[in-house]
Amino acid sequence: MTLFNRDTLRAAYNYLNETPPFNKWNLPDGDDVEFRVVRDRGTFGWYLRENGKHIIGLSVSTVGHTDTLIRTMAHEMVHIHEHCSGPCKKGHSRAFKRWSEQVCRVHGFDPKAF
Repeated sequence: MTLFNRDTLRAAYNYLNETPPFNKWNLPDGDDVEFRVVRDRGTFGWYLRENGKHIIGLSVSTVGHTDTLIRTMAHEMVHIHEHCSGPCKKGHSRAFKRWSEQVCRVHGFDPKAF
């Protein structure tokens, strides 16, 4: 059994988007983000911008619990915020790390696992 599909990924995104600090970041609505279910054993999730579209992918090979799904979605949403806030570097910039700390503090995520 698979824990999630594109609709549940959108629902997780929309839930987080209604909570701090995401609700202050003016992120795109979940209907304006493409969600992909992938089978990649090398990553939990990823974000990219392609042809003007925000795309978030989560892997069913590595994400098997709801807490991992929510934490991974939150991580990718920080990448969207980083992208929308100006030029971003590949990887995790200092700004990304500051925003991640905010998310972890509010949502109770372990920053080392984020």
